[in-house]
Amino acid sequence: MGHPEWDNLAGAYFALQSTGDLARLDLPIFEAIHKDHLPLFDERRISTWVGKHGVNVANFITRSA
Repeated sequence: MGHPEWDNLAGAYFALQSTGDLARLDLPIFEAIHKDHLPLFDERRISTWVGKHGVNVANFITRSA
């Protein structure tokens, strides 16, 4: 779609789904991006954010690739 950052967010969505964290973090990550204006558009920033919210980062990265 011409927006590489969307690919990262799609990967994060499916990774959170596969780790079982999507239901808990779907709205918070949306709010972090749209309400708090956090630039969660690259793997490092998204991984750091989900790690702060209780997700196993190594497992998340493996599943988001």
